[in-house]
Amino acid sequence: MLAYNTRMATHTDMGFATALRALRRLAGVCTCVLLAGCATADVDADTTSAALQADGNGDRNVTCEEWRRWMGATFDAKDADRSGHLSAAEFEAFVVQTGLFQSIPLTRIDGNADQRYSRDEITVAGTKVFEDADRNSNCVLSRRELNVPKARDVKVEKKQPEAGPNPPDGGTCKPPLCQ
Repeated sequence: MLAYNTRMATHTDMGFATALRALRRLAGVCTCVLLAGCATADVDADTTSAALQADGNGDRNVTCEEWRRWMGATFDAKDADRSGHLSAAEFEAFVVQTGLFQSIPLTRIDGNADQRYSRDEITVAGTKVFEDADRNSNCVLSRRELNVPKARDVKVEKKQPEAGPNPPDGGTCKPPLCQ
C-alpha cells in the first residue's frame, strides 16, 4: 500500500513548487498502479489463443522470438502458391487458424491497399498485437498478461468409467471387462 506523508507537502519550509512536484509524483505513481492493475483485462481471448499456439516450448510464456517464428511459419503454411503474399482466401484461412486480426480493420493490415497481404504487412500487424499485449514491454507475454493459469492451477477432472452390465457373480464390472 502506498503511504503519503502529508506533513511533507504542507511543511512551510518546503515551498510551493517542491510540494507541487511531490504531489505530481504521487499522482503519477497512483496512475501507474491503477493502470498496472487493469492491464491484463485488455488481452482478448483470440490473442491469448494465438499466443498459446505460438508457445514453442509449452511454458505458457511467449517470447517475441517464439511469436515471430510462429507468425512466419503460419504465414508460410497459408501461402499456398508461395507467392510471398496471402490472397483474400489465404488471409481468411490465416485469420481462422490464428484467431488474429478479427477486430482490426483490413485497411490497417493491408498498408498499400492492394488486397494482398505481404509477409511484412502481416508481421507488422502481428507485432503490434504482441506489443499491445506485452504490458511491461519485456518481450515476453507472461501467463499473467495473457490471463492463463499455471498448469498446476488447472484442475482436470478425470472422467470415471461407467459401470457396465452386472457380471454373472452379481458384482459390478467396468469396461472393457464386461461387454
